[in-house]
Amino acid sequence: MTSDGGSRTRHGGRGASLRAYAAAFLVYLLVAVVLASPLAADPTGLVTLPLNGLAAFALMRWLNPSPPTPLPRKRGEGRTPPGEGEVRTANSQEEAKVPPAPPLEGGEGRRGDPPGRPPPSGRPVERALGGVDGRAAFLAGLIFMLCPATLEPFAAGDAAARFQWTPVLYALALLRLSAPSVSRIGIAVAVILFAASGLSDPRQIVYAVTPISTIVLIGWAWRRDWAALRRGIAALILGGLLVTVALRLIGAPGAALHAPGQIINDSLSLISPLLPPPNHALSAFVDVSLGVASPDSMPISAYVGLIGGLLALIGVVRVRAARFWLGLGALAFLLGLGPLLKAVDRPLTFVIDGVTSAISLPLAWIAALPGIDLAPARFALPMGLSLAVLAGYGAALIIRSVGDGRRAHRFAGWAVAGALAVGIALDMGTSTPLPMTRLGAPLDEDDAFAALEIPPGSAPSTFTAALPASGAFTESVVIPVYTPATTGALLTAALAADGRDVIVRIDDQPEPAARWTISGAAEAAVFIGLEAGFHRITLTLDPPCVAALDPTLVCRPVTLERLTLEKG
Repeated sequence: MTSDGGSRTRHGGRGASLRAYAAAFLVYLLVAVVLASPLAADPTGLVTLPLNGLAAFALMRWLNPSPPTPLPRKRGEGRTPPGEGEVRTANSQEEAKVPPAPPLEGGEGRRGDPPGRPPPSGRPVERALGGVDGRAAFLAGLIFMLCPATLEPFAAGDAAARFQWTPVLYALALLRLSAPSVSRIGIAVAVILFAASGLSDPRQIVYAVTPISTIVLIGWAWRRDWAALRRGIAALILGGLLVTVALRLIGAPGAALHAPGQIINDSLSLISPLLPPPNHALSAFVDVSLGVASPDSMPISAYVGLIGGLLALIGVVRVRAARFWLGLGALAFLLGLGPLLKAVDRPLTFVIDGVTSAISLPLAWIAALPGIDLAPARFALPMGLSLAVLAGYGAALIIRSVGDGRRAHRFAGWAVAGALAVGIALDMGTSTPLPMTRLGAPLDEDDAFAALEIPPGSAPSTFTAALPASGAFTESVVIPVYTPATTGALLTAALAADGRDVIVRIDDQPEPAARWTISGAAEAAVFIGLEAGFHRITLTLDPPCVAALDPTLVCRPVTLERLTLEKG
């Protein structure tokens, strides 16, 4: 009978876990569809986007299966609750019967506990999505799915954006190597996910896997968990060898090299986490009230959000394990700042003996190595993962404080979780438009608003290009293009410049489609081939106008007078 009961419990727990993942995925899918519907042009993209949230949901459910342990109160501030300062609710009779957890050495967890995970508290594990921790994990996944660091590359058609969930699952597999009894299968899973991250896009090894691996290995060394450290290093070595061999066999995809000085433009600034994207409702408030403009040229935003940032702050202050994830966010932010410390869009400078100098950062040493070509803003992805986990800890504390065992309080917990989810979706999801199909002719428009006619659902898709406005540009001009079938297109441009080179590139292809040298007013044209789907045609100055340290230096822009793209 006992064996039967235990078997039923195991199967019931597994079934509840599968239901939780299915429910989370469906809600994430619904959010993605609502943000793009009824004009979603890439249904497969809408399916892969929720995988980003589901991966963070899985990580948070594993990190926080039981109530997190807040920091103990200082002497004189009142009694510390039993069980190492955990959050307890006196109204739940079932929880009141659970004995407090045994004291842990140093109050930081025992050897074998992974870094970044609260120590066990002795409470029953809440497995279902309806549980307190399941709702907190759902909010963490929603934040990771919708944060600009994740959503902007996806909306821009970046190839790696469809596989941003692989580094998150790699982080989960790596942390699970802390268990006292880890089989070779656990190490193999970490190796496979390391390879999956690199094979989906080799850039993910640099911008996501490396910061995650570094902070986890440091956490194990700090705890003196040498067994986990050996397993982690073995997984890294085997994963690196697997990726290297696989890329040699199938051929490493080429990537477009950045122009000299572009690394400064592609770096974050000190206030990037506070700057909403240009399409955000608060960007105008930032421009007017703070006198700081959200840069339109920033490829990836590191905005933490109002609700996400507040939840993360609560998690950092109240949960010990959150400090590990704060370390991941700080490391990624330091790397994302690039080679020079910037404020908004210009490096911070100081003058000594009449010489103007900038503040160099650690990435300057790496970027100076031969063959290194980086876009530091891409380190915003592990920043987004750190934000999601920190916010998950904060959300768990808030939901648990209002939703204990009584029915009325459980309803309050659901209400709080729902309100937080809606606020997160409005704060983050609406600031990054997802790809849309072509709309009909404008019914009414002015400088700030346009009402467009929605074509019937049965109308066939057509060749579409969103042409930029005329005017001077100092870095690049992007033309989003959609074609329902493989075709050719003629790109013509009327440009004016003083001896500047303009490179025409299709997507991330390493070889440019054309290079134009513009001296005075000139007409240029190139015929390009486009496969079916979405594309980005980019006109880039070579070299671009970088942020100058010397204010007397003047950049020579290129003036775009006319641009057309016609189907061939």
